[in-house]
Amino acid sequence: QNELRAAQEELQALKRRVSRTAELQSQVKAEANTGKQQAAAQELDLRKRLETVDAKKGEDLKALKLQLVHEEEAVKKAQKDLQQATGEGSEQLKRAQEQGRAKL
Repeated sequence: QNELRAAQEELQALKRRVSRTAELQSQVKAEANTGKQQAAAQELDLRKRLETVDAKKGEDLKALKLQLVHEEEAVKKAQKDLQQATGEGSEQLKRAQEQGRAKL
């Protein structure tokens, strides 16, 4: 009977170890899943941040292009005005020279 009792105790101890091992495995799996979920959430957050940064860069680039277009238009207008003023100045100079010759 002592042998039977010892075997039963050993069997109970083995069952407890198996049960504890199963509990630990479940806990490890749960922690791994939590870690995976956190990693996925972090990745999603980083992707959203990157999209936001890319969108901001795109908006900034559009604004810079628009500013460049306005500046190019202003330069063209200034060149045109300068050409007109130069042309008018040349005409005035010619008239003054003609008047000067006429007086001579």
